[in-house]
Amino acid sequence: MKAAPFAYVRPSKLSDAVAELAGTSGGGKVIAGGQSLAPVLAMRLARPDTLADINSVEELDEFALSGEALHIGATVRQRRVERDPLSRSVPLLRLALPWVGHRELRSRGTVCGSLAHADPAAELPAVACCLDAELSLSGPGPGRWRPGSSSAGR
Repeated sequence: MKAAPFAYVRPSKLSDAVAELAGTSGGGKVIAGGQSLAPVLAMRLARPDTLADINSVEELDEFALSGEALHIGATVRQRRVERDPLSRSVPLLRLALPWVGHRELRSRGTVCGSLAHADPAAELPAVACCLDAELSLSGPGPGRWRPGSSSAGR
């Protein structure tokens, strides 16, 4: 199958991505790696009006250790986290990543994309629950934090 028609935007700033998605009245989807979303689109399980590609939003490529917290931006690839020495600070994450798909999928798929789709059979939502991860959400209102465990039960 092929995806249903949709508009495609590629904003370069987070504020532009938020504005584009806010203008869809809930009919938009975000894509970065596409390893979770592309099959859903192809099977027409999702039919967004607009697809917002956030790969050009530089501020979403953050991967840093601050105190005991590992910050992983929305466009950070799974393979990068798997191989980067910073991930040693979160041993469970480092142990789980080799079990996510195969190397080629991890080279394109994002940590946050896997969490956003919250597949109960996937490794990363389970890791987020075990680690009491916190997810930072951006939208038209003020930013907010959600526990990683809230996405795994969907």
